[in-house]
Amino acid sequence: MSRSFTAASSQYVEINSAVVTAAGFTVGCWFNAANITANQNLVCVTNISVPADFFFLGARGGDVGDPVAFGGRQNGQSYYQADTTTGFSANTWHLAVGVSHATNDRRVFIDGGSKGTSAGNTTPGGLNTTSIGRIGTSSPSGYADGLVAHAFFYDYALSDAEVAALYAAKHPLLYNPGALVAYWPLMANDRDMIGDFHMTAYNTPTFGAEPTILRPRSPIITGYTASTTATPSALPFGFAVPAPYSTHIVKTTAGGSSDPLRAVGMRRTI
Repeated sequence: MSRSFTAASSQYVEINSAVVTAAGFTVGCWFNAANITANQNLVCVTNISVPADFFFLGARGGDVGDPVAFGGRQNGQSYYQADTTTGFSANTWHLAVGVSHATNDRRVFIDGGSKGTSAGNTTPGGLNTTSIGRIGTSSPSGYADGLVAHAFFYDYALSDAEVAALYAAKHPLLYNPGALVAYWPLMANDRDMIGDFHMTAYNTPTFGAEPTILRPRSPIITGYTASTTATPSALPFGFAVPAPYSTHIVKTTAGGSSDPLRAVGMRRTI
C-alpha cells in the first residue's frame, strides 16, 4: 500500500522531530503524482516556527520540464534547488532521491539517474519537524496530490553510483539498510520501521495502491539485542530459519538489552 494525499484537503503526515539537522544525508521515496501541473512536496525537514528554514524533496509539476527537485533554504536567505534533467509523469511510479553532500553540494535523481545539481551555499537552521506530503513551515505549502510510499533517510550522502544501485534494488531495505536512520513503508500506518520517527496523519489521508517494486524476502523479527551486528542463537515466538539461511541483524540501536531490533534479514550460506 501507500499513502494517498489530496492537495485540496491539505492532507499530510508529520512528526515534531527532525530526522536530520545538517548536510550529509540522503532522502527519498517512491511517488505517483496525480498531475504534472502543481508543485508538490514529497519529504521535507523544516523549522516549523519560521517560514523558510528547510530541506525539501519534491515533484515540481509547476516548473518547466516537471522535474524532481531537492533544495534547501536558510530563513531570510536565498533558496537553492537542484532539478532532475528528466521530468516525472503523472499516474506513474517514480523513485525520487535527494542527496546532501555538503552545504554547497546538493544532487537530485529520478529513477536512479537524470542527475541535477545545485552549488548554492545554504545552511537551514533550527530544524525540528519532518513531513511527508507538505513543506511544514510556519507557512505550510506544497501539499502532495497522489501517492507516496517507502520514504527513507540514510545517514550519509550516497554516491551517484549508489543511487543507481538503490534504484536497481527497488527497495531501501535491499540497499545498505544498516545506514538507514528512518524508513516509513506507509502501508496501513505511518510508523518508522528503523527509528522512532513515527508520524501522525492530518486531515485524513487515505491509503492507496502499492508501488510496483520488489519487496524484501522473508524478514524475521528476532527480538532484542544490544549489538549493531549479531547472529542470535535462538529465535523467539517459535520462528525457525530454514537452511541454508541464518538470521543476521543489519540495524539495531545499542545501549542495553531493552533496545528494540530495528531491521533484520536472512543471510544465505552457500
